[in-house]
Amino acid sequence: MKEIQVKLFGGAQVLRDSRDVMSIGAKNVLTAKQLLKNNGINILVENTGKDFGRIVYLYSDTGVVLLKKIPKSQAYR
Repeated sequence: MKEIQVKLFGGAQVLRDSRDVMSIGAKNVLTAKQLLKNNGINILVENTGKDFGRIVYLYSDTGVVLLKKIPKSQAYR
């Protein structure tokens, strides 16, 4: 069995709201990290949070990941 490699992306705060209830991205990242920790799985690469979107390309045959940040000016077009 191959070793599991986790590369964690996402969790951006793209919706503007002063209420904590809208921190969905941050809550998702915390939940993912806790689940991984509880199962003894380490995160190899992480790019989470902030206030911009991401496009993630995963090449499953090699494990290579390419990340493209989406500028706020292009979001939701």
